[in-house]
Amino acid sequence: MADAAGGLRSYRVAVAGVTVSPPPPPISFDSSSFRPMGTLTRDQGMKTEIGLGIGTDVVIQRVVYEWLPKYCGACKHLGHAEEECYEKHKAKRAQRALDDRRRGKSVAFAEHVTCPHPGASTSGAKEDGKETCGDVLHTDTPEPVMEEVVHTP
Repeated sequence: MADAAGGLRSYRVAVAGVTVSPPPPPISFDSSSFRPMGTLTRDQGMKTEIGLGIGTDVVIQRVVYEWLPKYCGACKHLGHAEEECYEKHKAKRAQRALDDRRRGKSVAFAEHVTCPHPGASTSGAKEDGKETCGDVLHTDTPEPVMEEVVHTP
């Protein structure tokens, strides 16, 4: 009844010669301890209920999330809500860059400035380092389109 590799085995296993494991407990969907874990991708969206199948039986179960990341519907990214989106709110993006500069981060911008005036030419002249389009002198555009690169020291 002793096994050199595994130590002592039970009498039942030694006599029968096969490994016997106890049957698994029955699955009860009513139990509060029944908590299946699943992974959802962003493409599937947030489910409110799912179908759980055992054999041919399918039970519709309400989904309770333990944790939800912030999700932006405007730019389809995780990590921020739609009201905090820098793609949707360009002014917030510029303000964040200004705050980063004040905190000591070096921020580089590649600005693609388009003139808001109808009929303006894209090849503006430069006067004292300031761009002009026709009759209007531009020192700052209201909402420039920026690509931001942040370098932390």
